[in-house]
Amino acid sequence: MQESYFPDASFVLFLTNIPEDTDMKPSDIAKLEHDILKNARSSELIVSIGRRIHEHYTNRFRAFRGMDLLRDHLQFIPRVDDEILNTNVPCPFVKEKIEILSFDFAAKSLSDCAKNSQVAALAIGQLANDAVATSKSVKGFKWKIRGLPVEILGECQELLRHTTDSFHVSVKALPFTRDIMSTILVDFKQCHLHLVTPEQDQFGMITLLSAAAGVPTIMPPYSGIADYLEEDMIDQYNMIIVEGLGMHYDPGKIAGKLKEKISHILENQISYETFCNNAKTMQNILTMSVREEHIAKSHEHLLKKFNEEVPTKLQERRFTKDGKVATGIHVNKSGTAGGTGDISLTETSKLCEIFISSRKYQASCLMQADRKVF
Repeated sequence: MQESYFPDASFVLFLTNIPEDTDMKPSDIAKLEHDILKNARSSELIVSIGRRIHEHYTNRFRAFRGMDLLRDHLQFIPRVDDEILNTNVPCPFVKEKIEILSFDFAAKSLSDCAKNSQVAALAIGQLANDAVATSKSVKGFKWKIRGLPVEILGECQELLRHTTDSFHVSVKALPFTRDIMSTILVDFKQCHLHLVTPEQDQFGMITLLSAAAGVPTIMPPYSGIADYLEEDMIDQYNMIIVEGLGMHYDPGKIAGKLKEKISHILENQISYETFCNNAKTMQNILTMSVREEHIAKSHEHLLKKFNEEVPTKLQERRFTKDGKVATGIHVNKSGTAGGTGDISLTETSKLCEIFISSRKYQASCLMQADRKVF
């Protein structure tokens, strides 16, 4: 696309996933890895989202002889909008019906839904049965799963309700609405706990948003945001991680560990408020990081690279036949992006917005896409 439509543009490669960590066919993984490495050879700048993806491709790029790719390969941490950072999520009382929130925007079929949420369903079912039997105040649980395709909502909801094996769990599967951010903020404020199910984007953008909003969150250790939290706030990280969550072996055993974790958090109002306070501490640390420290420096470093490596090309403008400025960008499943002038990408159905120019830079989130946006 660069050669055909934007021959004078600089080519910047954004890497948002590791193909071998997906459930793609081996032949498809090999082809995608080959395409990524091929694109890397033509890139003026390569940007990996998070430490895990950066380390993976740093190793892959060693195969390129005579190319100083490592010098032009940056690790980048997405930033969070002030709307999220300024959110005040209340710490509700642990009584009556407890609401647990999950997201699943990766499922494309009923089998995906089952695989992505099986462990969570088993854990919540066990938790509800035990809590209602032993607690005088808890009357049941509501489990909200946001982000599923409309086509499978009913079937997925019924499947997960059956998997919980509990009359004390109300399962509600919901799609994203048109105003995605407002919907997410409402979900955050209504839940007692955000339970991160695996098989989402490999960085964990939704998890970053919930942590930045101060939402009590439980998550697996296998994601880019988990790596970042472990590096920058180990005490808070240890409170929210469930080891084994996200792995594909022995779902019953992992569900048992998850159930014990949630049971400890919701044991009484004091233990729950302690967990809420941990979430508020994470929110304060992330706010500082976004505005002054790790995340802010990540953005400054990227802007500096743009100004050093591709300043003239970023200032050029190419025109379409009707005389309008062409500011196109293409992002494919390998996470590649290339454009000219101000580069903007909006993948509205997946909560994705990137804006880059030589004058300002903002990233609300970054996910893989497969479409052209002009």
